[in-house]
Amino acid sequence: MTTWLAVTIMGGSGALMLGLAALLWVRLSGYRRVSASPSHPDGEFTIERYHPMARLAGPEDMEFLQRFSNCRPQLAARWERERRKIFRLYLREAAGEFQRLHAAARALVANAPEEHADLVGKLMRQQVTFWILLAKIELRLALGVSGLDARKIVALIEALKADVRPGMAPASI
Repeated sequence: MTTWLAVTIMGGSGALMLGLAALLWVRLSGYRRVSASPSHPDGEFTIERYHPMARLAGPEDMEFLQRFSNCRPQLAARWERERRKIFRLYLREAAGEFQRLHAAARALVANAPEEHADLVGKLMRQQVTFWILLAKIELRLALGVSGLDARKIVALIEALKADVRPGMAPASI
């Protein structure tokens, strides 16, 4: 009897993990298809553009909404769904920005002298770090876990932007 229970629990856990992995794959592949062209008119990355993400991630708005006696659970659930949609739109823009800057950095490294070949590893680490951070956030969104924080992604984009300034020497990437 205990063997059957253990197998059932392990099978259910495995199916749940596989389902979460598939959901994460679908979500992240959507970010890969984002246009790498700048979405804002001046084509320049500004951190101020992502300040509303912090408010979306925080609990203040939901707490404000729940203070009113006419806040029904359906309204709170709708607010949560809309909040996640908006947060994902910001993440989509951040992914496009990262891809645009990363492509520029790859072009700089490709044209750099051989002594800068080690920069390829740095670019790869930045890319892996970005996608891991994005996967963590997306997993938290999918599970409905609070405490979303996109500051690390924005900081990574900002650091990459500083590395890819026009006219920059490839040695400083």
